[in-house]
Amino acid sequence: MEAVSFRALEDSYVDSGSPSSNFGTLSRLRVDSSPTIQRTFTRFQVQGVTVPVSSAQLVFTCTNSGPAGSIWTIGGSWIEQGLTWNSQPSLLNPISSPGSFSCSSSGTLVVYDVTSVVTGDGAYDFAVATGSADGLTFYSRETGSGPALVINAPISSGSPDVDQVHLSWTGNPATTMTVMWHTQYSSNPSQVQYETATGYGSTVNGKTYPSSGQGYLHEVTLTGLQPATRYNYRISADDGSWSSDYSFQTAPLGDGDFRFLAVADMGRNSNSIAISNLMARRAASFTVGAGDYWYSDDENNVDKWFNINQPLMSQAPFMPTRGNHEGGNHETAYPNRYTTRFALPPPENYYSFRYGGAHFLVVDTNIDYTPGSVQRSFIESDLQAAASDPAVRWTFAIHHHPPFSSSTYQSLTVRGQLSPLYDRWGVDVVISGHAHLYERTFPVKSTGTVASTDTSEYTNPGAPIYMVTGGGGASPPPGQVKCSSTTQSWSVKCLEVFEFLEFRTTPTTIELSAIDSSGLVFDRFTLRRTDAAPTDTLTLLPSDDAYIRADFPDSTFGLATTIQADNSPVKNFLLKFYVTGLGTRQVTSARLHLFAVDPSDNGGDFYRTADAWNQGTVTWRNAPAPDTARIASLGSVSTGVWYEIDVTSVIVGDGVVSLRVSSPSSDGADYSSKESANSPQLIIRFSN
Repeated sequence: MEAVSFRALEDSYVDSGSPSSNFGTLSRLRVDSSPTIQRTFTRFQVQGVTVPVSSAQLVFTCTNSGPAGSIWTIGGSWIEQGLTWNSQPSLLNPISSPGSFSCSSSGTLVVYDVTSVVTGDGAYDFAVATGSADGLTFYSRETGSGPALVINAPISSGSPDVDQVHLSWTGNPATTMTVMWHTQYSSNPSQVQYETATGYGSTVNGKTYPSSGQGYLHEVTLTGLQPATRYNYRISADDGSWSSDYSFQTAPLGDGDFRFLAVADMGRNSNSIAISNLMARRAASFTVGAGDYWYSDDENNVDKWFNINQPLMSQAPFMPTRGNHEGGNHETAYPNRYTTRFALPPPENYYSFRYGGAHFLVVDTNIDYTPGSVQRSFIESDLQAAASDPAVRWTFAIHHHPPFSSSTYQSLTVRGQLSPLYDRWGVDVVISGHAHLYERTFPVKSTGTVASTDTSEYTNPGAPIYMVTGGGGASPPPGQVKCSSTTQSWSVKCLEVFEFLEFRTTPTTIELSAIDSSGLVFDRFTLRRTDAAPTDTLTLLPSDDAYIRADFPDSTFGLATTIQADNSPVKNFLLKFYVTGLGTRQVTSARLHLFAVDPSDNGGDFYRTADAWNQGTVTWRNAPAPDTARIASLGSVSTGVWYEIDVTSVIVGDGVVSLRVSSPSSDGADYSSKESANSPQLIIRFSN
């Protein structure tokens, strides 16, 4: 039996005195019955536990005394950024009430027993309500001391049938995919069925071999796939049946736009699970790992790590590099554990791959990388080839030990040996771990010379940005591994926090978001290149998008996964693009591409609007008004289809462009936002 703590994914409160207001970003949660009624809502995602659940406790940190009220189950959907008194879900059944208690202003833990409703893995939503006029105040998740769900239960090491499902690439990401999984026995051939629909018209055989732990691993590589295409797949089980359905998407041909994640120093505890769950929800194209994953030589714990991360790694490839916990003395018990558990491009402990217009070099800093070594020859030839390829727009290097870090985990050896190569061949971003914290540098040369002192915007800086993403969940936690008390001249930010990285990449921009264990972005930068792409096309993702509602004039919906235009209720959406890279070139066409997720007889009317807004704060009340002249209109739309809108008239060169979209239809249209897998795109064609 093991106690596991899950942090709230979302929390907010509602207030009858402000029925259309949203409080999702505040630092406090409130419960009261007078002078207004206030109720608190919170959501958790439980993963990696098996029945029986011995106990489940919902824990808040309160800052004032009073009757505790009651915990309720709820019915209906809600999101943190959209919850109001008017839109709140209904209260269904009371679960427990701990009576009255005393709280200090600095915070006191309050425990509610929810064992009766927590039965294992899944999503759990709760409300706190009270009939007392002596209200309560709790810390929200935005403070780092927010609600937690503490469960005592066995931690899953996987299904006895099919588990540890994970994807990777051993070939071209646009046309291949490698699927791996584990079974207890080897009763049936290793087979994957796949198709673009659920008909499963194709079956591919692979190989079966003993795991480094108990049971057997299966490896099947699918080839001849179509680029930029989503496939469903399922895998063979010991009993002759097929697994449940999974899906993945192949890489685009050409440079394209995509999102990927980066993480390191993960572990197997509740913080690890929280980070992994959040990453899975981002639905990115793939994840790169910068080393140190399972933190154990016990093969059962290695199995557990793969099962904890199955939701992340079964939907998109996980491309790791070795950390010190995968190399050295940790390989003694099973020297080939890493290469047995993962299927990677040769020679596997270091390799490279291309996704769209980006090149990724994965280095093993546990083995020799000095001049004359086999790995050094690979690194130099790989970087030189990428630098001379006009189709490569960006180059990323990934390895475990950080060349630049304000902690004591900095490796001056790696800096001295590899950073000059990164300078020489134009590496843009270096991703590492090892130090259990987050850190970002300015663009900095191997000598320590800072190329730009702007804290968040870089154009052709001429030096790499170094990232340390060591907050993936492992112990010792952030705080025991310290940032330096003296800020280094090359360091923009160093924080002791659980986190991961999300990169949005286009042919002309890299946008970095550092995301903490509450799902909040705490650091950003944008890296731009202004040299002409090898084609006459620019593809841009929005910097901001959001929808707004007339019936909730003070609510924000900027983090929603959809953008919506409707006339009943009245909803508009806004998009903002930073156009860069055109220079003096003549725009020949500009097309806005939107992916429909809800059908409508009218796809919307498109207008130019002012640029003074952002998705975190825009509401119906403060949104800029649309221009009087309509740019374009879109007819009927169907779910699951990309639509193209001609916006050439408003794209005249580099600059900021914002659009506002409305609809005359009471059956409005919904599209994917930039928070989803199918982000809006602005595709600009130009002549030289």
